[in-house]
Amino acid sequence: MVEQRIRNAWVGGSTPFSGTNTVFQDVLQRSIKYRKPRKTRGFLLRVVQYCSVTFIARAKDKPYKLADGHGLYLEVMPTGAKLWRLKFRHAGKENRLSFGAFPEVSLKEARERRAEARALLLRGVDPAAQRKAEKRAGVEAAAN
Repeated sequence: MVEQRIRNAWVGGSTPFSGTNTVFQDVLQRSIKYRKPRKTRGFLLRVVQYCSVTFIARAKDKPYKLADGHGLYLEVMPTGAKLWRLKFRHAGKENRLSFGAFPEVSLKEARERRAEARALLLRGVDPAAQRKAEKRAGVEAAAN
């Protein structure tokens, strides 16, 4: 196991686990390509995901999309608005479902809403039609 860690660190592949400081020092002395692993790697990934949305998503001349996966994407408008949308197919037709603007709806919330919409699709229910029906029911209930 330790030999595999040394080999990975030596060629610049995946970094060895923390807690094996003697292995780190040994590899550091023998290799120029060695990179010390960051202990806050998970935190940095979360920061990079958040920053990629805020700093990379700049307004351009035309609307463009930043894909997240499974149909979820962030649509950046020329006005600077950032909207979470889900692209899906139901009954052979392509549809889009909006989840809200970026600062109000976080990446985590957008992914949760995507999971709910995909669960509806697996049951054969159109998420857009369901949302319209729920809205109509809410309006009728408020009118009564």
